[in-house]
Amino acid sequence: MPRKKRIGIRLTDDEHAHIFARAGAMHVSEFIRAQALGRRPRLPRQIPAINQAAWSDLARCLGNLNQITRAVNRGEVPADSETGKTLLRRIDEINAHVRDLRNHLIGADQESAR
Repeated sequence: MPRKKRIGIRLTDDEHAHIFARAGAMHVSEFIRAQALGRRPRLPRQIPAINQAAWSDLARCLGNLNQITRAVNRGEVPADSETGKTLLRRIDEINAHVRDLRNHLIGADQESAR
């Protein structure tokens, strides 16, 4: 669900520094939201050095898939044609597989199995 509401707060320099230090690598807004709502903060995943190249290659592949999807959505390939429908279906499947592979590269799939 998109977040549309905003809350502004004023902080002292010390409070500001303390919050940023506690947030660490997280986005401060995510950290504050997690704290305020009693949730466990989601820390950004670290990519093991051995997987850096594969992670980057997969990011480029996903970018290319997004460009193909945009071309279909712009009407360069009619989305309601059989080719367009098949292409979009295959893109969704590939995106899911690449997402799973990227999660495997950072160990996220092992964490969810615990």
